[in-house]
Amino acid sequence: MGAAMFDPITPRGDSGFVTAAVIDPFGNILGLMYNPHYLDMEKKDRLSINMIWKDKMEPLAI
Repeated sequence: MGAAMFDPITPRGDSGFVTAAVIDPFGNILGLMYNPHYLDMEKKDRLSINMIWKDKMEPLAI
């Protein structure tokens, strides 16, 4: 009991965006995508958040 290919791995343009889809035994379709631009933006957001918190944190007095 597993998923089967519904839509093969398909590059979308030349930016690295890729999609695919599988179908499970119950007929549910699960679409998948890979977007390198999203990962770059996520990384920048995490760095920004870490820098904001770092600036606002006070050292602990031990």
